[in-house]
Amino acid sequence: ELADLLMNTLTTLDNSIVTSLRSRACQSATALVTVNLPLVTTVGTYAFYGCSSLATVTLPKLKSVASQSFYSCTKLRHADCGNLGSIPAQTFNACSALTELILRKTGSICTLANVNGVSSTPIGKGTGYVYVPAALVDTYKAASNWSTFANQFRAIEDYPEICGGESA
Repeated sequence: ELADLLMNTLTTLDNSIVTSLRSRACQSATALVTVNLPLVTTVGTYAFYGCSSLATVTLPKLKSVASQSFYSCTKLRHADCGNLGSIPAQTFNACSALTELILRKTGSICTLANVNGVSSTPIGKGTGYVYVPAALVDTYKAASNWSTFANQFRAIEDYPEICGGESA
């Protein structure tokens, strides 16, 4: 089937028209390495589940993500999640390479519904970092569920080489 062929050969998903991804939209796209979707605001359940080669995700306008959206993306290292308001349970479960999670939302923090949203990542193991606006670092460190990972927070503004600049 053509869809299977595309999903198993497509290495880059770069689209400036798409504004949302439905559930299972890219599930098991094993060749997918890079995602850049500058207008996507919502990502459905299992949207990238099992994308075993996915290394970098850039979603600067992201506001909402469903549970298990990035489940088992074992090579996902860098996730720029823009204006994300909440990380549901198991969103990044089994993302064993996630060392850079960028949350650009200003004014209030992105809530973490359950520590298992990031606990099985290097962030949970103390070797990865969550990059947030400098003004919110202390709020994140004290927040429910996030406090478990208090030592893993860094200010976006201090790491332009990773974060590419300012908060949203």
